[in-house]
Amino acid sequence: MIKQVLFSFVWLGGIAAADPMPESPIPTPPVQAPHGISVDLGGMLGHVSPFSGTVLTYESIHIAPHVSISHLFYLGAEIDIGRITGDGPDQYSGIVGGAATDGNGPSMSPGTGPIVPLQGSLAQIEVVAGMRAFTGPFSGGVELAAGEQDVHLHDLGIGSGGIYWNNVFDARGRFDVWITPRITFGAIADVGLANDHDVSVGLVAGFHTLAFDAAR
Repeated sequence: MIKQVLFSFVWLGGIAAADPMPESPIPTPPVQAPHGISVDLGGMLGHVSPFSGTVLTYESIHIAPHVSISHLFYLGAEIDIGRITGDGPDQYSGIVGGAATDGNGPSMSPGTGPIVPLQGSLAQIEVVAGMRAFTGPFSGGVELAAGEQDVHLHDLGIGSGGIYWNNVFDARGRFDVWITPRITFGAIADVGLANDHDVSVGLVAGFHTLAFDAAR
């Protein structure tokens, strides 16, 4: 009897060794698409209206880092720093005293003085969301941007000046040529959504960490 029991255990152990239990498959994590990072460097030329009734010309340096979030879409930021020139109301006449009863100091009333030559500086920072598509060595895209604009103006004669802060909302189109998989040369056309006098064009060179930003 004991021999039969031992033989049964040995027989069952042999079956278990010959036919092991199947292992549960370990799920393979999904492959994450790499996120290409790029920087645009270039220049912009356009018109800006810091206050109603006045349109001035500006030239700026344009710097814009971007990161791809998919094959079509990317996010980024951009900064423009440059100078402004043109003709507009003199800034001294735009400074008016506050009412004696309200305790306010001088305040700006732009657009009320005689027209004189103006010059100044512009600084603008925005966040941008874009979408693009490729065909051969070319890519085209559209972008929406929003941010803040800071304009400093002064008269060429008297030297008095004013500071103007504005919210900006832009829509633009762009066309790029991929000279190499990591270097582009492109053109940008931009129009303001809050003020249709704010228009600009520019040329930029792009430098990319991944070939075609891993988007093709």
